[in-house]
Amino acid sequence: MAEISTQIQDKAKERKEDESIFSLGMKIQKEREVYRAYGAGGGGFEEKPTKGEIVTWYFYGFCTNFVLTVLIPIVFPLLISQTVPDLPEPPQGWLKSYKGLKCLQEEMQLYGGLVFREVRVGRTSFSPLEWTSISWITGLLLSAPILGVMSFSLDHGQSQQLIAGAATGIGALFCLPAGFFRKSGIFLPYIAAIVAASTVAGAASSRYLALLIRGFTGSKLPKSQFAIRRVVASKLSLYSTVAGCFGAIIMASFTYNMLNHSDHFTALWVVSIFSGLLWGLGLINIFGVARSAGSSADSQDDDPAPIAHLFSIFRYPFAAASLALIFLSSFLIMCVFVGSLLYAFGTVLALDCTPAGKEGAFSAWFSWARALGTCAGFALAAAMPGNVGKTFGISLCAAIVAMVVLIFGNISSLKGAKTAGHVIKIRKGS
Repeated sequence: MAEISTQIQDKAKERKEDESIFSLGMKIQKEREVYRAYGAGGGGFEEKPTKGEIVTWYFYGFCTNFVLTVLIPIVFPLLISQTVPDLPEPPQGWLKSYKGLKCLQEEMQLYGGLVFREVRVGRTSFSPLEWTSISWITGLLLSAPILGVMSFSLDHGQSQQLIAGAATGIGALFCLPAGFFRKSGIFLPYIAAIVAASTVAGAASSRYLALLIRGFTGSKLPKSQFAIRRVVASKLSLYSTVAGCFGAIIMASFTYNMLNHSDHFTALWVVSIFSGLLWGLGLINIFGVARSAGSSADSQDDDPAPIAHLFSIFRYPFAAASLALIFLSSFLIMCVFVGSLLYAFGTVLALDCTPAGKEGAFSAWFSWARALGTCAGFALAAAMPGNVGKTFGISLCAAIVAMVVLIFGNISSLKGAKTAGHVIKIRKGS
């Protein structure tokens, strides 16, 4: 009887061990499934960004954001103004503004050189500000087909670094010879090339930001943890924008100090050269770190044709609507030099609405919308020189429209993320 009792106890013990092993195996399997869901959709895990990647990402913003906020709208119009003939003395003299305010002669001459229409093209005359606007628009038109072709390569293949590096290098290179020819007409191809290069490089950097966010949070999260993605994305975008603003302040201050030299043209050429060198330092981020395009199992790219891939953004209404926010925030930055926070938030919203595998195509639209917004804001200010009140009023209306789009346009980062496949449902008990 004792032996039978011992055998029964041994079998019961073995049964418990088997049950515990089974339950542990089930638990491990469930954890693996959840881990795959949180990671790269079952096709591998996202590599977490290193501190070096984050630091160089902020440094890239420092080296590049000034291009659309200082170099093109400030430095180049001033350079063009030094190529036109000397202005005649205005009726009120050089010591008073057109509104009767006391001014220095140098300030009035500098302002007059920007707004007087002395850039002649055939029978038409333009002011340096207007000529810069025309050059800017030309660059946007030039960048559109380039983005259309490059967007597919940004999401496929291994040429992402080459595209970003080539765009940055070409843009920086065109800053160097700005003073070789003291002719206003030569600045149109200079500015157009810089705008196109900046727009393509901006698309590549937005895509890179999307990969950084995925590296921290994975491409898919449950709704309860989506706030983690918001925090990570907001910090990466906001800190990069702040670094970019700091770089723009430095370049604007440098430009102001260089105007103290008697030879304004040469001094501004030096500013353009240093701008190219600073922009070129952004290559450290591009070639100093390497981040893959992500797992193909994560990709929602069902558009093998480049054209269909590019225009697939319009199948995601939240992503398409975020273009309006990026445009308006960029417009505000140029009109009254505010709106950086709105732009940083708009970038996060746009990337939340971007599905995996389409970051390059969607970023092309985001970058072009930003360049278009800054161009529109600058063109408005150039068309109404001296009318700060009207410019500020239009900017205020644009800010109100942006808030209306956000609040009443039903643009939601969570809804957009669900549509993009970033938010998943976790079954109860898993």
